[in-house]
Amino acid sequence: MKSVILAGLLAAGFTGNFALANEQGTQSSDGVLKYSYNFVYLKCESSSCGDIVTRRYPMKVYYKFVPDIPPHSEVRIYWNKNVPAGVSAGKRVAYTEGATCPDGSKMKAKWFLDSNFRPTTAIATDCNGVDHTYSVHEFHF
Repeated sequence: MKSVILAGLLAAGFTGNFALANEQGTQSSDGVLKYSYNFVYLKCESSSCGDIVTRRYPMKVYYKFVPDIPPHSEVRIYWNKNVPAGVSAGKRVAYTEGATCPDGSKMKAKWFLDSNFRPTTAIATDCNGVDHTYSVHEFHF
């Protein structure tokens, strides 16, 4: 009886994941592609960096649900030199690691996302440990 229930749950999970992948787009080891745009830039909103605007880079945002114990989810962002930091923080927050600092550590960023997985704000920590707040924008021609 237990094996029948387990088989039913697994089948439902596979069917649900397959439907989600078809509905949302690309499935990869990073999860389901939820957001992608070729020209994303950041504008500094902190007094520590003035009105600096970054260059435009492609951005991809993936969402991954891990049915582990305990179950958790992770949003994985790729933008410029930022790569996922492997921190599970739910659907609205993502952590990335950026360029390497002179001491060998990496710059870090915490990204905040809207309900459509579109990043809206990032808090970046530079090599000196100073936090800078950025707003996230799409460049439209």
